[in-house]
Amino acid sequence: MILPPHFDSSKKYPVLLDVYAGPCSQKVDYAFRISWATYLASTEQIIVASFDGRGSGYQGDEIMHAINRRLGTYEVEDQIAVARKFSEMSFVDKDRIAIWGWSYGGYVTSMVLGSGSGVFKCGIAVAPVSRWQYYDSIYTERYMGLPIESDNLKNYNSSTVMARAEKFKDVEYLLIHGTADDNVHFQQAAQIAKALVDAEVDFQAMWYTDKDHAITGQAHKHIYTHMSHFIKQCFSLP
Repeated sequence: MILPPHFDSSKKYPVLLDVYAGPCSQKVDYAFRISWATYLASTEQIIVASFDGRGSGYQGDEIMHAINRRLGTYEVEDQIAVARKFSEMSFVDKDRIAIWGWSYGGYVTSMVLGSGSGVFKCGIAVAPVSRWQYYDSIYTERYMGLPIESDNLKNYNSSTVMARAEKFKDVEYLLIHGTADDNVHFQQAAQIAKALVDAEVDFQAMWYTDKDHAITGQAHKHIYTHMSHFIKQCFSLP
């Protein structure tokens, strides 16, 4: 947890869950860094928290291999579970909990928001995967096997963001992607948008023309300004 300066445990603070949660990843460490989370905590009085659940690395093989051949399951469930734990803390405003992530974190954010958990008010997904058949085979098949009936097609089909479109009616969602993303192709976000439109879900979207997965240059400043406005609006901050 990154706590605001002069933190007062008698007050109620909004919480933003900063997630990645990809296979063998690590979000929580002891490294010092200045980031968007630093700004949100120091300037906007928002607690920013992260959690390494099942599927993450450096906590033993049982935890790391828990999501083998089942991406979009336990790592998603664990982010919801930890948010529920946070909501029980006396200094957390349980009605102002949000989640955000980039790349795999955008996928997990989208799967979480589409779960119908009732825990999160809003969330931001940047450059998210939406269907594993759309991602590159050297990564996807390493963790999911083959998308054929004789192997793991069932889990491929059950792990799409689009299948959860109806549940997005209960949350505020900001979807962001660069149109020139050569890692997570723009198709992934376009399919989420299509599914949400078909389900008559009101959501926000921002496309960065000719920008790749990192969304660099002037757009990098723009994306963080835009996300800050969205989070402040979600949390009803001035």
